[in-house]
Amino acid sequence: MESSGEIEHHSEDEKLISLFIRMRDYIGKKKEIPQELEEEFQELFESIDRLDIRYFKNKEFASVVPELLKYLYNPDTYPLSSTMIVEGGKRVRDEAGISDYFETARELNIVDLLESVDTYFELVPPYITEKAKIPKKLSVIYRESRLCYVLGLYNASVATSRIIIELSIKDRIGLEPTEVLNSLKAKLDKALEFGIISNQAWECGKDIIHEANQVLHNKGLATKEKAREIIEKTKDFLETTYSKINK
Repeated sequence: MESSGEIEHHSEDEKLISLFIRMRDYIGKKKEIPQELEEEFQELFESIDRLDIRYFKNKEFASVVPELLKYLYNPDTYPLSSTMIVEGGKRVRDEAGISDYFETARELNIVDLLESVDTYFELVPPYITEKAKIPKKLSVIYRESRLCYVLGLYNASVATSRIIIELSIKDRIGLEPTEVLNSLKAKLDKALEFGIISNQAWECGKDIIHEANQVLHNKGLATKEKAREIIEKTKDFLETTYSKINK
């Protein structure tokens, strides 16, 4: 859906600022904040979507935001959510709030935790042969691509797999992919020509680049099935590219 160009203001943010200003008065006078006020503030703060850009019509409210953020992110004063508590200047998980934590995640549509658990156990561990000495950075990014898949972030999973191809080529043949469209594919071809990657790795890399470009250049969205296929091909690419013997 295209944007109308109009800025969407969020009234709940302005209400949050109003509550904070009331709380600030108590803090400034070194008085205890009324529990009812604190609970109302906490409930509203937790309900606000953390993914949207926030805007204020009221300039005075906007000027209070830095002070609000300083208060919220100070572990000596605020636990951030009802599933956490402050102990010794550190935020720790409140064991009594664990069930609330999962329920909150579901209500905010952050992730379907039950679906993610099922997806996690559907994955076969990425077994790699000992001869494939894969750099730590690439191992970490590959793990992130699998985590994105588990969390249902299929487009991110596919796009991250493309990063792995790019970094691998840079590492193996020292060539920087340019900004030109499909230049990474050209570097993949060059790696095959140099004998640095196998035909199998080239096939995997070609498919990964294609699917990632579909996502990155607004030509389509990745499905769960396609994302699963890509993370498996990424594993195969890494293993064959970093094994001592490429066939």
